Amino acid sequence: TGVQTCALPICTQVITRSLELLMIFACTPLLFFAQDAEAPHSALAIVQAGVEQSEDAPFVPSDYQFLPGDYLYFTFQIAGFAIQSLNRDEVRKISLTYRVTPQDANGIPLTEPASDSIEAELSSEDKNWTPKRRVSFLLPSYVASGDFRVHVAVKDTFGKTEVTKDYPFHIGGVRIEPSDSINVQ
Repeated sequence: TGVQTCALPICTQVITRSLELLMIFACTPLLFFAQDAEAPHSALAIVQAGVEQSEDAPFVPSDYQFLPGDYLYFTFQIAGFAIQSLNRDEVRKISLTYRVTPQDANGIPLTEPASDSIEAELSSEDKNWTPKRRVSFLLPSYVASGDFRVHVAVKDTFGKTEVTKDYPFHIGGVRIEPSDSINVQ
């Protein structure tokens, strides 16, 4: 007597596997469309930002030291902002505000902050455009050496979001050691 096999289970397995593959290929385009739909709604971000020794110069290296009384230049771009448009043919608008402040390690401002708003109309060619801003500060001539930061805050009026970020820099010169009492150095 021979062993009998049934071809029906094998046929069922082939059909089941074919249906699984068909479902995978049928759903794959939906995944790509879902990713494309979410791309414009990225998070508000401060990008391409850094401290410079002069306007439009390369960003200073992490060990660079400014001196009291030097100018500090700072450049940044803003990405991930909301765009307001009621109709497809209507002009698209953005509304942002920013505030840039050089601070000491305790968050105390070294100078008056630079702040402004960005109100712009975008055309269809501006889909990858990001606003770029430049600010400069005259560092105080009486500041002791140490670690400092440029604090940047950006608000998106239409998106109702806000982002902040700090960028470190160093000031060289006279070093004053902190003390619990008054000392003459």
